[in-house]
Amino acid sequence: MAKDDSRFCQGAFVHSESKKIFDALKIENYLKDCSDISKEEFAKN
Repeated sequence: MAKDDSRFCQGAFVHSESKKIFDALKIENYLKDCSDISKEEFAKN
């Protein structure tokens, strides 16, 4: 993946790196208090 001339993520690593992020979110339960807000409000934070 790239933007302009800057390559910031190789496709081969997208799955493994995103899994690390979502696993950390699951462990830390960061999304537990987001069920009662709108998608727009969630996106702002």
